[in-house]
Amino acid sequence: MQKAHSAVTHSHSRMQNTNTHTLHIVWVNKHADFIGGAERYIYDTVKALAEKGIKSTLLYQLDGEIHPRFTHVFNSAYPITKLSEQLNHHSPNIIYLHQLDQIQDIDTCVQSGIPSIRFFHDHKLFCLREHKYTTIGHNTCQRKTGPGCYVCLGFIGRNSQHKLTVNRLGNLVAQQNSNRNLAGFIVGSEYMSRVLIQHQFELDKTHVIPLFTSSNTSVIKLSQPRHSSQLLYVGALVRGKGVDVLLRAMASLNMEVNLLICGDGPQRDELQRLSQTLGIDHLVKFKGYCRSGTLTKLYQQASALIIPSRSPETFCLAGIEALSHACPVIATSVGGIPEWLQDGINGRLVDSNNILALGGAIRDLLQHPDTTQRNAALAQQRIVQQYTIDRHTHQLIQVFKHLLKENLNQAMTATPMAGGDRHANH
Repeated sequence: MQKAHSAVTHSHSRMQNTNTHTLHIVWVNKHADFIGGAERYIYDTVKALAEKGIKSTLLYQLDGEIHPRFTHVFNSAYPITKLSEQLNHHSPNIIYLHQLDQIQDIDTCVQSGIPSIRFFHDHKLFCLREHKYTTIGHNTCQRKTGPGCYVCLGFIGRNSQHKLTVNRLGNLVAQQNSNRNLAGFIVGSEYMSRVLIQHQFELDKTHVIPLFTSSNTSVIKLSQPRHSSQLLYVGALVRGKGVDVLLRAMASLNMEVNLLICGDGPQRDELQRLSQTLGIDHLVKFKGYCRSGTLTKLYQQASALIIPSRSPETFCLAGIEALSHACPVIATSVGGIPEWLQDGINGRLVDSNNILALGGAIRDLLQHPDTTQRNAALAQQRIVQQYTIDRHTHQLIQVFKHLLKENLNQAMTATPMAGGDRHANH
């Protein structure tokens, strides 16, 4: 009985004055550093929410990376030691989870009684090999995780030292079961919403909030002179990104086309050797990791950004960033990409792994630069208006408030009825 009354008391305190100036969010993530897209999202969103008066605390795993440039946007940041005690101490309104692979931490958040919601940035919870393409044939996968994952050798993986590992379906299912108990789920695309539903996550608890361009829309130039034959790739150098397909497509063009590859990863050496084998190494430059300022200039100069992914992209922010600078985009029709890229309107879509189709789309774009650039300029207007951080944070706050209200209603329902001998049904 006492526990029920306590839950109502805490829920009331979290619901009181739930305007943006009283919200306190605890962010839980493996790293406290700029490791990937998830961390970039966390950093940008925390900054934007801080401008609205929202307090943010970061809890990160002991084995995670940490950098002061990342943590300084938070009101406070701590490594996870005893999570239940830390949550009780900070007493946030909302727990917002991101990259996290410890089931016990998920369970602790659920059991805290604090509304806990998770953003699913990738396929780690829905694919044994994390990238949703088959080991044999490298084909884009749309299947639900199950015994079929063993048939495609999806259980074979590599650790951070690039050593072979065996991934077990039972572990993945256990993580899915734990995550289903969270109060809500956030995804960046309708595609990812379908993936969650395919894996028995509740539709009513799933919220689609598209990502945002980090470009400063007030200083974006609507028209930029572009190189006539400069292609651009931005992303990790892993097999799922399909850079090998892009290199083969370039070799098929019989045109003097240059390619800048911005990014790094375990496939870099292999891709450099492939460009040499194809005889196009003099046309391809591997620039490694590029900061946002450098990417802005490249988006403004390139003939097109190429996204040759075979792994279904959960959103693909690089494409939005490119279009915000009126840079044309050619991409594979996988994952959430078709939700913001319409073939023949603001870019070109081709099938994944199709070298000839990708090469043909590149050739067509380079041969019709005026039409392509005109369409990209029109697309730019829509992108900078629709995919803004203000729009994203507004929707995010509405989800938080909805969860707080639901949490209060559930706590009220659980309150013992008069006399103490009866309880409301759940």
